[in-house]
Amino acid sequence: MAKNQDMTWDNPVMYLKYGRDLARKGDYKRALMFMDEALKQKDANVLDILDNRSAIYSKMGKYDLALKDARRMVKTNSLDGRGYLRAAKALLLEHKPEKAAEIYAYALKTLPEDHSQRPLIEELHSKLTNKMEPKRLDPFKVLPPELVFMILKYLNFKTILKMMQVCKGWNRFLLSYQEPWLKLDFYNKKIPLKAMRTYLARSRGSLKYLSANPSRDDAAKVLEIIKGFRNIEHLNFSCTLPSGLCLDVILNFKQLKCLILRVGLGMAMDNIIDILRELPKLETLQLREAFLTDDNDHGSIPPESLPNLKRFIAEIDFVVHQPRGPLTLPWYKPAPLPAPFVGRVSDEDAWNRVPNLEELRLECPKVGPSTAFNLSMERLRYGTNLRILVLWRVAFIGPIVFPPNLEHLSLVYCKRSPPIPDNEANLQGVRLPPKLKSLVLANVSFIKDQGFHNLLTSLPEPTLESLRLEQYFDVQPYHLINLVQNSRVLRNLRVLWVEGMYTLCDRDLRNLLPELPNLCELHIPHTSITGVSIRYIVDLRTIEGTRREKVESEEIDDDERERRPFIETLTIPGCENLSEDAVQFGRSMGLKIKKEAVEASMQYAFTGGLYW
Repeated sequence: MAKNQDMTWDNPVMYLKYGRDLARKGDYKRALMFMDEALKQKDANVLDILDNRSAIYSKMGKYDLALKDARRMVKTNSLDGRGYLRAAKALLLEHKPEKAAEIYAYALKTLPEDHSQRPLIEELHSKLTNKMEPKRLDPFKVLPPELVFMILKYLNFKTILKMMQVCKGWNRFLLSYQEPWLKLDFYNKKIPLKAMRTYLARSRGSLKYLSANPSRDDAAKVLEIIKGFRNIEHLNFSCTLPSGLCLDVILNFKQLKCLILRVGLGMAMDNIIDILRELPKLETLQLREAFLTDDNDHGSIPPESLPNLKRFIAEIDFVVHQPRGPLTLPWYKPAPLPAPFVGRVSDEDAWNRVPNLEELRLECPKVGPSTAFNLSMERLRYGTNLRILVLWRVAFIGPIVFPPNLEHLSLVYCKRSPPIPDNEANLQGVRLPPKLKSLVLANVSFIKDQGFHNLLTSLPEPTLESLRLEQYFDVQPYHLINLVQNSRVLRNLRVLWVEGMYTLCDRDLRNLLPELPNLCELHIPHTSITGVSIRYIVDLRTIEGTRREKVESEEIDDDERERRPFIETLTIPGCENLSEDAVQFGRSMGLKIKKEAVEASMQYAFTGGLYW
């Protein structure tokens, strides 16, 4: 580059001075030219020139070049504070306050205590850090205690424990708040025994809820600790100790209303009856991996009445050394109900012992395709207050008669024993309860083809609101279409779940949906539908939305025959023929579409949303 006529001095100070004058006038481009020339001169004061050039770059908005010159200053002389100040300034202008604070902190670490520029850097660092810190107010001091207690009710025990570690003030406040210590949940949480002992001590004997699954080494110690808590109302306890050791402690909790128990070596029938007899306030008894014994003449006497018992849930397991086939197990009782209805009394008298039982769930473990436990459904018909019945891997013996007031029924992997080849004979005289609202059928071997149609149409009124068919290969789309077109039994259906019906296609949905005017949720994973179905569902939503607006404005009457399903949720994992564009279109039109695999366990779905 040819020299400018003004740039003819040999003294670098003149270039620096003239460059500063140009910078003050706003001529930054020419000012940079003079700074560059100043650096080329002999005996140039590099730090002064870089300091001014970094300032000019900052004025021009070239913060990366300004930062580069500042770093060069620090590298040239780390004890000159101007380099740190210029670097921090460039970073602040670039909206990087965290980086600028780091530069100030590094400068304070490098510069000696008596450095002339240290006080300025300390002041700038303090102002910057204070500005970066958000304004924090202690909610326990600002908010009224009543409001704080209301908020704390929505927090789980684990969160409260973390809050106690924030500061001593929070720790004292939370220790004075009794509510969290009434409900302690240690289940699947790696909490040392010492800490568990401390938390239990803080409840001051008023513990109401306890959930724990201690390790094999700690189980006996935990039982010893909780022995004195006589006010426990809800206990969820799982361990590998023998049932006798656990029950020695648990049977002293006379206030128990809910007991969820899983012990090692199984839970015998004697133990179950002891629990029901010794804990009269029990409303829910849930036994995990309970083992039934072959001791018919057990010493325990069933209680005469259990008026508080509302839910009995048992996961029935087989003794390892016993054969695992159905029907022929020698230790199986003649009346194969692992509940208090097993004494030497008539069926009606047995059910009179549990007059308020609303939920019965019995499950046999999955140990083989033929595994099941025998159950006489005739015995259940006396359960007039039963609302929920869930049966897993049951072999029905004798006539199939459902309790009369059932509202939810789940049959999973059930069969007849002995099997009846004629499908019509399997369901001869079988009628669904007249108040049934929810039905789950999964691989029920004796309900198929025309039998499925006959079973559903046995409902006298269209009370069914939820229907789930899972792994039900004996029911095809035309069975459903024939059902809805020739009967009104599914007219009030709100939730339809059909999984594994691979032949279900767009044409089938077009024939099916108009007959389900109240449908809100449609779950059809692993089917053959395409984007055509999504478009059709969106069109139905539009038609029904318009109709509802006219009904609200009283332009037309609410004619049931004109209703169309307004589907809000569509579940389609495993539908490989659906394009992403179709899914995005449906979502853009307000349809909630779930493509991911259903995370809820099979057991959760089959129990109507009731977890073990």
